Amino acid sequence: DSEHATNKKDKLDVQSANAAEGQKSKSRDEGGTATQRRDSNNSTAKAKQENPESPDVVIGMQDERGGKG
Repeated sequence: DSEHATNKKDKLDVQSANAAEGQKSKSRDEGGTATQRRDSNNSTAKAKQENPESPDVVIGMQDERGGKG
């Protein structure tokens, strides 16, 4: 099946049904942080303040740039 799970109209399989439910939750502004796609608790800022030497949250960018110095 070449059609993506988020574009399927029939919700008979688990992946398509859950993808559609996640999109509905986002449109209703419900669900968790992953569904809303935003950091409502400012977790990123808190983590950076507690651990300033830690890498940024963008996965892989620090590895591609190399080390300090």
